[in-house]
This record gives sequence, C-alpha cells and structure tokens, in this order.
Amino acid sequence: MAKLITAQSDSLQSYISKIWSYRYMAIVLAQRDLKIKYAQTVVGVAWTLLQPITAVLIFTLFFHFVLKINAPYPYALFVLSGYLNWSIFSYIFNQATPGLINQSEMAKKIHFPRIIIPLSKGIIALVEFTISFVFFLLLLVLFKIKFTFTFLLFPIALLPVLLFAFGASLMLSALTIKKRDLLHIVPFFVNFSIWFTPVFYTVNLLPNQYQSLLYINPITSSIHLFRNIFFGELLNPYFFIGLIVAITFFILGVITFKSIEEKIIDNL
Repeated sequence: MAKLITAQSDSLQSYISKIWSYRYMAIVLAQRDLKIKYAQTVVGVAWTLLQPITAVLIFTLFFHFVLKINAPYPYALFVLSGYLNWSIFSYIFNQATPGLINQSEMAKKIHFPRIIIPLSKGIIALVEFTISFVFFLLLLVLFKIKFTFTFLLFPIALLPVLLFAFGASLMLSALTIKKRDLLHIVPFFVNFSIWFTPVFYTVNLLPNQYQSLLYINPITSSIHLFRNIFFGELLNPYFFIGLIVAITFFILGVITFKSIEEKIIDNL
C-alpha cells in the first residue's frame, strides 16, 4: 500500500507514536555516546562514581564540619540523596540542549524524529544515576539504615526532575537553533541551580517565608520526595507545586520542539 505524504504536520498523538517507533534509536545513540565517553579509560564507567564521591567528601567537609550544617540523618547520605537528583537535571540540561547542534550532520542525513537526540541524553543520565545509586545503597548499609518496602517507590521521586529537565532542554534546544547565544546560558544556569536547590543545606536554614518558595523548583520536589522515601522526611504540601511546574515544562517543551522540528534542518 502506498504511503500518503502530505505537508500537514503530525498530530500530537501520531507524533508520540512516531517517537515510540524510534525508541530503539534513542537506546543505540545512548550506547554509542557512553562508549565514546568512556573509551580508552582504565576503569570505564566507574568514573561516573567520581563526581558523587567527590561531592560527598567536599560538601561534608565544608558544610558539615566547617559550617556545622546538620541533617536528621547522616550528612553524607543527605548530600548524596540531593546530589543524585540534581545531577540528573545537570546532565540532561547540559547535554540535551546543544544535542541537535552537536549532531547536526546526522540530523540532516537521516530521517527520524529529532526529539530522539535529546531523549538519548536522558537515557544516559539514568544509566549514570543507576551506577551512582548503587553507591548510595552501599552507604545506606554502611550507616545501618533499615531497608523498607517503601524504598521501591524511589523511581516516582525522579519524575519531577526528569520531566523538568527534559522539558526545559527541549524548549531551549528549539530556541538555540536560531539563537546560538542562548547556549551560553546553559552552563551558567546549571552552575547556579545547585544553590537554589537544597542539595547540601536543609530547607529550614532559610527564613520561614521563603522556605516554601524552594518547592517551586521541581528538582527540590524530587529531592524532597526521595528523602521522604528513604529517610521518612515529612512531605511539604508545596511539593505538588514543583510537580505541576515540571509537568508544565514537559508539555510546553514537547509542543515547542514539535512546532519547529520540520524547520530544524534549514537552520542547522
């Protein structure tokens, strides 16, 4: 049967269906990038552990022992639980935003939904999270944290940061096709985002009137829920605001990217 080709753009439903049909391409791209990243290294993906280990050591030394910031449970676990979630955002936003420009040759020569490129970066972020998460579990054992069945709910905690990171990177990726100067915003934004996220400090260090504002940040919502699951922190109702913000960014990101995808080749 002949396939009908029209100039009309895909509906959102057919667009999502097309993405699903190319899902294996995202996995292949992620595998390729991981091989390139760790090629000719002695310990390979074990380098992924270097960043969280370094973060735990530095933040614990400076903020816990020097500035005397404490947590209701071992501070090393407090820092690592926050850093793991923040690093998901950091990697996706840093890598997915310029992804189209970096892969412009492939995007020009091969027909596929270009959203697959930033999606592959999300897969890499999850792979590296999984490796670091094993280190987190080992620390739970080391600090004798009692395991419960609620620990199995931790993937739910990742939803706000994943949706937000992917949505934000899609929107900026679409805009940077014509406005390349925006790419300089990415490292600047990522570097400062950790200071507006309770990775190494507790929310109650802020004045009461500002504490709830932190939960507008979807990364904070993920960290808060993650710590609730593993350490029983009481959930702040404002957690849902961060989730709503994340969903909003994700929807807007997909719609924005879809609207310019057919024009991408002309501008790459």
